[in-house]
Amino acid sequence: MKIHGATLFQTFKYIVYVLLAMNIYWFFREESTAAVVQFANGVALSDLIEAYSATIDTAAWVVLLLMFELETYVLDERHFTRLVAWSLHGLRAVCYAVIIYAFFGYVANLTTLYETVPLTEVAGVCSLLPDSWSWAVTLDEYVAVTAGN
Repeated sequence: MKIHGATLFQTFKYIVYVLLAMNIYWFFREESTAAVVQFANGVALSDLIEAYSATIDTAAWVVLLLMFELETYVLDERHFTRLVAWSLHGLRAVCYAVIIYAFFGYVANLTTLYETVPLTEVAGVCSLLPDSWSWAVTLDEYVAVTAGN
């Protein structure tokens, strides 16, 4: 059995695409968990970009990458009709707009961090128990305050 370089290269590319799609899922899972803490009353439509900025940003980049693959490898020159070309350009413009919009979600997350204030009336973290309080381990990871921690 002989493996051609072009076949190996295409297989590698599609494995990378699958890994990027998995990355989108992992971002979504992490941000969904964080959204429960950040947005206790649920994520409003206006807060969607703040809650899921990394997921939306990554998805737009992957779609953009897949579009470049479509334009440079998958579609033959004869498939580039006026409608196809305009559709590809329009979708590309939407992806760029979503990427820029996701930047505002990152800024909103950063702004939320700057709005934190110390709880001066709390003598110690253990005094917050039995209420449900959490502390931020990372930007999108929260851990409930328990007697153990």
